[in-house]
Amino acid sequence: TFTTFAGSRENAVSLVTGLRKGSEITLTDSTNASGSSGSTTFTPATKPMGNGNVFNSLALAQQLLASQGITEATPEQIEAALNGGEITVGEGAGAKTVELQGVLQMRADGMGWGQIAQAQGTKLGYVVSALRSANASIAKQPRGSTTATSSDTTTTSSGTTTTSSGT
Repeated sequence: TFTTFAGSRENAVSLVTGLRKGSEITLTDSTNASGSSGSTTFTPATKPMGNGNVFNSLALAQQLLASQGITEATPEQIEAALNGGEITVGEGAGAKTVELQGVLQMRADGMGWGQIAQAQGTKLGYVVSALRSANASIAKQPRGSTTATSSDTTTTSSGTTTTSSGT
């Protein structure tokens, strides 16, 4: 579900495993500015979580970054969306620094998932529904077709494009 968001299958597995166990998460970025790969390692701000909580935290982190215009997040941006921290939005003279509270930090501070979504200016049901709808659309694609995804669109080799706003 979160492979595109995480940047790779390995990163998605590290995220889910780390959140489930409450253990260290390592995300690798193979497309950094210098052309070499680097990694970011962090520990979640929460205790171990069940599958539903992992799904909610990653869905809300993805939505948080999308609300800042970030559809292809770096490992550092994912860490900030989860644990809190600063990210840079935009480039050049228009770039600005944004402080994120962090989905997991808000959860650790005692907020419920609905409250966290509301603090982000959205609703949990909308975020979860949009993400599940996009995933269902991908699952319905014929076997053997090539699918390229981003957080907003799915395009198949036959040229069909499905959009899911808000994911």
